[in-house]
Amino acid sequence: MAIERLKSPYFVPNPNEVSAYLETPAVGSTYTFTSIGQAGTVTGQMYRVHQFSTGQNGTLYFRTSGYVDIMLVAGGGWGGWAYYNNAAATNYAGGGGGAGGLLIIYKYLIENNIGYSFSIGSGAVSVNQTNATDTIFGGYTAVAGGRGGTYSQGLTAGISGGSGGGGSYDFAYGRSPSGNGILNQGNSGGASAGGVGSGGGGYSTTGFTTASNVGGNGGNGISINFDGIVRALCAGGGGGGWALSAGGNGGLVDGVITGGNGGNSNSTAWQTFNGTTPIAFGCGGGGGGTGTASTNNGQYGGNGSNGVLIIRYPV
Repeated sequence: MAIERLKSPYFVPNPNEVSAYLETPAVGSTYTFTSIGQAGTVTGQMYRVHQFSTGQNGTLYFRTSGYVDIMLVAGGGWGGWAYYNNAAATNYAGGGGGAGGLLIIYKYLIENNIGYSFSIGSGAVSVNQTNATDTIFGGYTAVAGGRGGTYSQGLTAGISGGSGGGGSYDFAYGRSPSGNGILNQGNSGGASAGGVGSGGGGYSTTGFTTASNVGGNGGNGISINFDGIVRALCAGGGGGGWALSAGGNGGLVDGVITGGNGGNSNSTAWQTFNGTTPIAFGCGGGGGGTGTASTNNGQYGGNGSNGVLIIRYPV
């Protein structure tokens, strides 16, 4: 069931209110839906929707002035790398990536003589350490998710973002701090109790702290029906496991794992696994799992997923 708690406290839907109108742009997709009670809509009212995806950007000029509602989701952060070094007996499992920031703006006043710039955030890429990017429309920015705590020539903390990346723990370096989230866009990453990665923050909850030798779960996302489609959004990635322990699960949306899972380190062969990459918009990747002295390696974290921009108005 979609969560409808993002209704704006100051917004009273009015079917007679003047809406802006946007000619079908050269990029993105345009469609309509009739509201059955979606957040901030008038039941029975038809709405026109413009959806823009990663890689699409430019400037929009509206044919008429008026009001629109917008939803911005930024790209999700990457899960941290894992590492094991025989000589130093140093073990490090990656923290989960933080979810991209989520913003919903009701009654955004549009002027038809002004151009509104937009760009859609991309998900982070773990293997080459490319960070997620923001989603922007006009004067609003949904901030990219922070990556999880990672091993890259030494211990590095989870990074702050729309939601913060999870921290982790290294036997040589100690606890890796988690990243912070941004108020009204997301939450902070979890903390590590030791040995394994903690979960990245999600829109609805912070990333979860590690328990014993199991990676922490990612923070939970949210289910929203903004445009006639129930969408699972902005769940954090789970922290990576080590030795024979499991990685944490990605954050939940309506009880379903939606963020990237942390990489396990299991089986009799001490096989290690990369964190996984989520599909839903604005989710964090799972942290990489790490092996033991018999494997002398660690794995990459999962990538973050892409963002989206959705504009709607009554017609």
